[in-house]
Amino acid sequence: MFVTVYRATYTTELIIVKGRLEAEGISCIISDENTLNSNPMYSNAIGGARLKVKEEDLLKAQEILIDLGYPIKAIEDKETWFDRVNTLICKIPIFKKIELEKRLFLFFILLILIVFILTYFYNIQ
Repeated sequence: MFVTVYRATYTTELIIVKGRLEAEGISCIISDENTLNSNPMYSNAIGGARLKVKEEDLLKAQEILIDLGYPIKAIEDKETWFDRVNTLICKIPIFKKIELEKRLFLFFILLILIVFILTYFYNIQ
């Protein structure tokens, strides 16, 4: 199982670190790499890019990162608000098959319509 060892705003910040860790024999991946490379503006929404290593290599990877001068602190792989909203939206059957960007757009449009309709009917009475 892979765990997050370091988090950065953009994937380009992690490529050098990934290369160094792989040179030391540590298997690692960059999570959310394709999403951020296609649209870097999503970085803050999804919590940036995550460099993940196998659990058994975590301590060795942290030592290497400290030697390279990267600040290591307890990184929790916690769920962001974006993940929670996406999970909520995916519970609606129609939205499961739609691409992520369109799914979020349609969901927020639907929310705005519901608020508009409720305020309209509230003002009539």
